[in-house]
Amino acid sequence: MRKNIITERLYLRPPIPQDAQAIKNLISYDVAQWLTRMPWPYQISDATDWLAALNWGEGGYVWAITLHGQIIGMIGLEDELGYWLAPEFWGKGYASEAAHAVLAEYFKNPDALPLSSGYHLGNDRSANVLVKMGFSPMGREMRAALAQGRDVELQKMMLTPEQWHAINPVRIDAGNTVILPVTATDFDAPYGIFGNKDLAWQLGRWPHPLDPALLRKRLVTMRWRGQWGATFKITRPNNQTIGIIGFHSDSNAQKDDIAIGYALHPNHWGSGHMTQAVRAMTQFIFDRYPVSQIFASAVIDNPASQRVLIKNGFVEYDRVQYVQSSRNYEVTSLEYRSKRP
Repeated sequence: MRKNIITERLYLRPPIPQDAQAIKNLISYDVAQWLTRMPWPYQISDATDWLAALNWGEGGYVWAITLHGQIIGMIGLEDELGYWLAPEFWGKGYASEAAHAVLAEYFKNPDALPLSSGYHLGNDRSANVLVKMGFSPMGREMRAALAQGRDVELQKMMLTPEQWHAINPVRIDAGNTVILPVTATDFDAPYGIFGNKDLAWQLGRWPHPLDPALLRKRLVTMRWRGQWGATFKITRPNNQTIGIIGFHSDSNAQKDDIAIGYALHPNHWGSGHMTQAVRAMTQFIFDRYPVSQIFASAVIDNPASQRVLIKNGFVEYDRVQYVQSSRNYEVTSLEYRSKRP
């Protein structure tokens, strides 16, 4: 998790002891009544004690939400997502902006777990923020609210990685094309690519002719969830899908074995689109995943694919024999890898 996060209007940073007075000045009963663990009246000692107890990254992450250098609230991940803003900053979208930035940072982790949050019944502003982020209700419970001196009813909420990535799909710019996640509704374009004999001849795990049922089954497992493998479509500005690119880890990150694969429709061979797409995907993987290298392969009679890899810094390190699904006979595969810069 990054300690410092910049959004369109806000700067999020870890709180420091010198923030105690500013925090105390921001908190009124309008804030405290909606938070279970915040006492009222709120004293400067409450702020200093809270700041002294913070240990950033050890069991939780907390950021001060600042606007033009001024603290306007707090947001954190301590068992669950929590946040507050001073009343004078309500209704301006700051809570949603901060929450989206923190959630994006959290769900970049391919091993991220579902995240919980909640709001006191009647706190419509907080409810709206969570719903906007994609949280779903998961029952209610009673919790003690220090400021109110009584138990209050809390609506529990949950956000899974798959929910987050479904409503915040990855977009990767690749020169003259854009790389987007493949979805179950994208059947026609992938079928036209993987079902093409000239392409299938070069792909290791796609048989020819291609059974539509096999593709539909694989599309379910190929969708983007923010984890250790997914398939993406390469699209032109007119939204035409011209190719497919993806990555996977056979060991699900137990080994440093992430590998990419790709296919470009023959109508676009020689255009340079795949060279750009592989470059963009390689950068995306190195930026997002803690891997030291990326693997790829190309059959020996596919010099165009070999050139794409070499142009992007991949180096051949081995040659292996295997029976290709579309040809049903043994072929030689050139094995490549690219080391993290």
